[in-house]
Amino acid sequence: MIRYLGVTLDKRMTYGPHITELVKRLRNRIRELKPLLCKYSPLSISTKRLLYLSFVRPIWQYASGLYGSASDSQLERIQVQQNRVLRLITDAPWYVRNSIIHKDLDVPEVKEVVHQTYRQLYASIKNHANPVFSDFVQRLPVPRANRRLKRRHHADQRPEEQQ
Repeated sequence: MIRYLGVTLDKRMTYGPHITELVKRLRNRIRELKPLLCKYSPLSISTKRLLYLSFVRPIWQYASGLYGSASDSQLERIQVQQNRVLRLITDAPWYVRNSIIHKDLDVPEVKEVVHQTYRQLYASIKNHANPVFSDFVQRLPVPRANRRLKRRHHADQRPEEQQ
């Protein structure tokens, strides 16, 4: 594993170690802000929301354009932490859906933000004035169905496996 500019990269580019580190940092930040975000805090809900947007969200949003291709299960780990802090802010009972809390606080879900940032990064590279960047996007392989465990088709074999 390599850590470069705050992003932990593994050789398979699964972003699992990076998201594990993000979850640790998110939990620590939520723990630090808990006295300000809990129901006993004199702050209004809008102020608590601003605290979340200012101090917690930038932790997971940094480099989200890179790990936008991470699996849904990895992004769900970040979403769980966002749900925790939004429930802490609103003091919502267990039977209130997370989607209702997101809509009431006007906070998009993690998956939406990450995919939007990923699309913006892709578009900026594609429309870049430098021909190296625009050529790079055109050379990206066409995505195939994910058949990592069952290689039944000729196209699914790695180059070293082909004869």
